[in-house]
Amino acid sequence: MMTRVNLLPWRQQRRHRFWRFWCLLWVGGVLVTCLLTFSLHRLLAADRAMQSAKQNGNALLLQRLAVHRQQLALRQQQVEAMKVRRQQRAYTRLWQQTLVEIADRLPGRIWLTELEFRQGILTLNGYSLTLSDLSRLDAALADIPGLRHGKAGQTRREAQGRWRFHYQLSREPNRVTEP
Repeated sequence: MMTRVNLLPWRQQRRHRFWRFWCLLWVGGVLVTCLLTFSLHRLLAADRAMQSAKQNGNALLLQRLAVHRQQLALRQQQVEAMKVRRQQRAYTRLWQQTLVEIADRLPGRIWLTELEFRQGILTLNGYSLTLSDLSRLDAALADIPGLRHGKAGQTRREAQGRWRFHYQLSREPNRVTEP
């Protein structure tokens, strides 16, 4: 007699393994997809945060750069102003020496009534009792180094008997250090 073999439990077991394999494969795929999506989302959030931090850092650096540029421009202006002041002081010292020399060489009977300095020209106005004192003044002014006569102004006698004079003097071009 022939025995009958029931393959039904074997088929059912095989079908059960088949469905379990494919379900596990599908669930694993879903889990891996979710895990990759979550990781990608975290990476993108970190990248956005990094980009935001970089932009904020760049904006801060640009602000600091603008402040430093302003400070540098201010310092350059200060340096230029100091250079101009130094040149003006040197020019003033040069004229100060000349004025001291004029005062030292001025004859005793000559009075200066006006001393004016404008645009590099020194104007002397005054009185003298004699014409010989004026000629000594003229010679004294001619002897001062670095000084040259511009225009000798009008010399005239007043009603009180004094001689009124007018001189315009300037520096020789090689000694001028105007700002």
